[in-house]
Amino acid sequence: EGADEVMDRLIEVNPQSADAFKSRGKYLLEVRSQLGDRTPEQLEQWLDEAGIDFERAREIDADDIDPILLGAQVKMRQEDVEGADELLDIAIAKYPGDPRGYRMKSELVRVPREGEDGIEKRREALAIIEEGLRMVSDDERYELLYQRVDSQLALGDVDAAKTSIVEMRRIAFLKKNFSVVVDFLDARLQMQKGEWIEAAEKFTAIRPELVIHRHPWAQRLAPQADALLGTCYVRMGQHDLAHKAMQSAYDAGLRNEAVLRFIQQTKPRTGPPTESQLQSIVRRITALPPEDRDWSEFESHLAAIVAERPEDRPITPVQLALIRTDTYSRAKEYDLAEDILRAAIKQNREAVQLFFAYAMLKGIRGDHEAGLKFLAKTEDQFGDSGVL
Repeated sequence: EGADEVMDRLIEVNPQSADAFKSRGKYLLEVRSQLGDRTPEQLEQWLDEAGIDFERAREIDADDIDPILLGAQVKMRQEDVEGADELLDIAIAKYPGDPRGYRMKSELVRVPREGEDGIEKRREALAIIEEGLRMVSDDERYELLYQRVDSQLALGDVDAAKTSIVEMRRIAFLKKNFSVVVDFLDARLQMQKGEWIEAAEKFTAIRPELVIHRHPWAQRLAPQADALLGTCYVRMGQHDLAHKAMQSAYDAGLRNEAVLRFIQQTKPRTGPPTESQLQSIVRRITALPPEDRDWSEFESHLAAIVAERPEDRPITPVQLALIRTDTYSRAKEYDLAEDILRAAIKQNREAVQLFFAYAMLKGIRGDHEAGLKFLAKTEDQFGDSGVL
């Protein structure tokens, strides 16, 4: 309540100050409305009041873009897409050299509403970013270049993303503090290629730099780095670390439904896990259509079984990779199985079983020529192995 009184007093003392109204509006938008114990009615009231303050700031200072963008943020929080879109169009038309309007509009349109095509919305978002890149100065391009790579990766256009990253790295050479953002995108590219170990190492290394970055938009990448690190750990079968990484993302403000579900599914279990429970989980998951499957619970339960095994009968990393590969192959989740084997082979170069499993997986997928070539390569490396 003390802070509320201070903000109200600020307006009383400065009734014709746009900055005063912006300050109170930002307090309502960024502090008051984020309180965990708020009611829906309180949230609605505070957002309405913030919107009014930003409108008043615009009336006092018509040449300031900030109240327009802040008002759009309020509309987005209120899920008023049309209202936010209208304000962002005003911002872009009035201030075509400011990258923030393009970034916010891109973020607004890329989320499909009911009945809209997700791919088309991502393309629309990318077109807005391209427009912004044509309009803003070189000094202002970096944030939009990041958004372009983000959109290109969302569309699966890895080659275009690589080209954009080359341009970003050229600018980062001149602006050293942006190198960490390029490293973040490099790690995302490694995830696209199934290089989970390398991506996890990079996310771990860059997160501290993102937290203290001087640009707020770059700071916001820190919880995303945590969440992506959690995904890497799941793919690597390290579920305790995955749970900690995703919990860190949540604590840093990334609190969407997917993060909450991930935390719930990877949290440590009570009571010893059993293999029959694991098989039950697999049956339940595979009963779903492929696009609706979430393997986090399977991975978490399997990790718990590994952790509970007695020291004289451990499940080795190679055995774990083979169990996971077999499960995913039986479920016809061939991409997941191949990613696991690739990562496991990198860590266990002497494990002939992994090489053999990889060759067999190629055959199962119908690429018999590749499977035979890999078997021949494996035989050259390991000689006359009993497994072969």
